[in-house]
Amino acid sequence: MWFYRLGCTADEIGPEGEDKSGCGRDWERATNNSVVTTRSLSINYRRSAMMALALFTLNFLWEMAQARLYSSMKGLPFWSATWLCTRAATADVALLGLCFVVAALVARDAAWPLHLTSKPFATFLALCLLATAAIERWAIATGRWSYSDDMPMIFGVGAFPLLQWVLIPVLSVLAFRLACRTERSDTPADDRVDAWDDAGETHADNVGEAVERDRQRLR
Repeated sequence: MWFYRLGCTADEIGPEGEDKSGCGRDWERATNNSVVTTRSLSINYRRSAMMALALFTLNFLWEMAQARLYSSMKGLPFWSATWLCTRAATADVALLGLCFVVAALVARDAAWPLHLTSKPFATFLALCLLATAAIERWAIATGRWSYSDDMPMIFGVGAFPLLQWVLIPVLSVLAFRLACRTERSDTPADDRVDAWDDAGETHADNVGEAVERDRQRLR
């Protein structure tokens, strides 16, 4: 009888509390996949941590690989250069997260990579590129770092930093989709259905009282 609280009226519920019109079944079928259990929450936290670590690693490796294209990095001791690349990779992950959030606001969907459309994806990619171009130009102008002669240039910005912020945002979207697909396959369907059943039993008494009150008003 718990489907009554999800939109069924007294006329759509039989004498024994059964769902005559199918409204409860339709609603249940449409929402079974979005049940949040304790287990799925733990998977979400683990997934977020693993994605952040993977993106940090990708950015760190890229920063280390392109370090030779910055004249300001030449001659630095290995561990000093590694520390600078670690800081840069951390900032890269933070920037990715910020652009992801803005794209989610545009899409009005926190999991927009799962329902991928051109608008949030274009927003995400454009923000990443614009932010990178602005940071690179500011850093060069203020002397925070400088390019070597080997760095190819695009409109006064290093080509490799721009390429980084095309490839890694795309990889992050693909990684998000893959991680969510893996999470769904790891969560048994029975767990999701049982969660709804438990919620229904918890509210069954209150639902029965509400049904009876409606029947009395209709008499």
